[in-house]
Order: sequence, then structure tokens, then C-alpha cells
Amino acid sequence: SFMYLSNWDAGLILLDISDPTDPTVVSVALDVDNGSLDGEVNSHAAWPSEDGKIVVETEEDFNANVSTAPPGNLTFGDNPTNTIPGTAIATTAGDVFESSQTGNNVEVTAFSVTIISGPLVGEVFPAIELSGNQPKFGDIGAQTGEAVWIGQACNPDPTLNADAFDTGDIAVVRRGACTFAEKLANAAVLGASAIVISNNQTDDTPWGGVRIWDYSDPANPVLASTFNTVCSADSVDPSCDPLGTFTVHNILVETKGKQVRAYLSWYWDGVLILDVSDPYNPEEIARFSDDSAEFQEQNGGPQDVWGIFKERRGNRIFASDRNGGLYVLKESGGLKVAEK
Repeated sequence: SFMYLSNWDAGLILLDISDPTDPTVVSVALDVDNGSLDGEVNSHAAWPSEDGKIVVETEEDFNANVSTAPPGNLTFGDNPTNTIPGTAIATTAGDVFESSQTGNNVEVTAFSVTIISGPLVGEVFPAIELSGNQPKFGDIGAQTGEAVWIGQACNPDPTLNADAFDTGDIAVVRRGACTFAEKLANAAVLGASAIVISNNQTDDTPWGGVRIWDYSDPANPVLASTFNTVCSADSVDPSCDPLGTFTVHNILVETKGKQVRAYLSWYWDGVLILDVSDPYNPEEIARFSDDSAEFQEQNGGPQDVWGIFKERRGNRIFASDRNGGLYVLKESGGLKVAEK
């Protein structure tokens, strides 16, 4: 008896569990250079073909760096100087403000920064409110004022454009060099009504994809190929929503005669079926993905597929969506929603 252990950055481990009291390692499938586009392994799930000669492994990676998306999970903490609301925007959005440092009047909410007049009028930047004990936009409402770029706003560095800052203006600062709380405190001393923190991530990295292993020799697995969607391979491709999650998640593999198919839940990319019969040449043969406004309204948000299951030898596929619940799909030439 054998077991495939997805062991995150330690790779895919094949164990002999013939004696469950004394499991032994048969092999470790690990290829950081060729098997991962960003240097992290993130071995999340794996499933072998019926004969065990092909194993498909998923690399779940939520840490894709996307310079066009606002950062997540930031906090000002719990400090007495947290007296104004604050939100965060993408690196590229910050670059725009840095190049146009004053003269733009903005409306700031927990989710967006909108230019209502000035050189950048009409621009709207997605934003994410920071956590902490500072006042929240939901409680005090949107804040408006002139957006003034003040640099990193760290002690003891001088504040940029301090002479152009008036009480009630919006402080726009760059992430880095000091805590978010320190930046907020310095903006509040200037009289800012809110602070907008722009990210400092400039090196875009991909989301996680699929690795397909040749286990013809179980003791010496060979990385046969990798597979990525357009969006998982390129986090800033213009066709991909910068706020989306495009990593792969769960998998199951089914052997149908000579054909080996991998069924994958791929968050915003939906449900994918790959033909991996030739592990060196995987081919996408079907996908269920719908980003239309009508679908998102019905789904309670964008498609965000987390789990995958298939009835054995049947044609029904079950997929769980973190927004919309359960899909029941019918496998045919393509995929369509049979029930929901």
C-alpha cells in the first residue's frame, strides 16, 4: 500500500504504508527550479492515475504578488494615535499619485479612492481598509479632500509636500520603512482626514498551478510538465481581474480506458478538466467559468471554486463555490450547469 503526501515546501512524498506502524519513504518529488514559477513549492494536493504512473499535484499559492491589486491583511494595530481612517491601494495606483503629487481632489472609502477633480479626474482605484482601532469608513462615511503625496511618512524623515498640506486633506503615503501606525500618526499631525497607503510591491509573481509527474519509476519520479491558466501564470495579464484569486486548489484524477483526466477546482478560473494521458503534454479539454454580471449576481459574487468531486465512472461533477455554494455540473463535450 502506498500514500502520496503533499508536504508543502518539502514537496510530494511517496510513502510505503504496507506496515502502517512503520511507514517508509519511497521517493520525494521536488523540483523548485522547474516545477514552480516563483520558487515556492506549496505542494497542496495530489492524485495518481489508476496504475500510479501519473500523479497530478496542485500548487496552491495565495501569495502571488500583484502590483495592480491592493495588498491584504494589513493593520494599524491598537494605538491611541489611530485617530483617522485608512485604506490601502496597489503599487501602480500609488505610482500614479506619486507622479501627480497635489491638485487631485478625491473621495476615499473602505473600498475605493475616486478622483473627483484635478489632473487625474475620473480615475478610480480599488482599495482595502486596514484593520485596527482607528475610525472606520463604515462608521464615519467617505472622506473627501485634496490628495497630497507625503512620501513614506516615517520618523525622523521630513514629510514631503508639508507646505502644501491643509487640514482635511487626504495623506497618500508609500508602504515601507516604518509601521502603518507611525505613518497614520504623522498624517494625523498634519491634519489629514484620512490616510491612503500605497503598496511597495513591484515584482509580480504568478499564482500556483499544476505539476504533472511521471511515476513510471516510483523511486525516481520525473517532472513531466506543468500547467497554468493564463491568469495563474501571469498575475498582471490585462484579461485577469487584479482583485481575483487565480491559484489552483483541489484535484481528483480518473482513468477512463487509456485516457487519464484531472478535475480541478481553480478559484476564479472555475472548474477545469485536463487530459493528462500524456503527462508530458497536458491539454485542457473543458472548463466551466462564468464572469458575467448576471452570473455574479446569482452567485453572490465572482466565481470562486474551492472543492471538486466527481461520481466515479459517471458524468456529474460537484464543485463548491466560496460565494455561491454547490454546483452540479454535467460533463459532456464541454461543461454546463446541470443544477445549482
